[in-house]
Amino acid sequence: MNNMHVVAQVVLKRADGKSILDAKGPLTSDNIGAFSVENERIREARKRLEKLGFSISSQNQTTLSITGPAKRFTEVFGIEENMISGPSSDIHAVVIPPDLREFIADVFIPKPPEFF
Repeated sequence: MNNMHVVAQVVLKRADGKSILDAKGPLTSDNIGAFSVENERIREARKRLEKLGFSISSQNQTTLSITGPAKRFTEVFGIEENMISGPSSDIHAVVIPPDLREFIADVFIPKPPEFF
């Protein structure tokens, strides 16, 4: 498990502190714009996450996808490695480091899809 890489979603915060987690009801094309994060804030969040050893695999105006070693997720976000393998539900960060709190509302590892 020490060499296992993990992909997680990072929920970004706007300058006013809002994120998609503040939506009242479903996110749609009509209301998603209200949660769009400013480009400078996205760049800064990317820079800080990369400095911590994570790779950015994709982004949009509300979230980033990050990749890194499972051990790094434990060190930075308090997500224990034993929770990562085969989660039965989304796993959320136990802690957001102080230098990221201004930019990040949540970090979570999504539950794997179930194929029928």
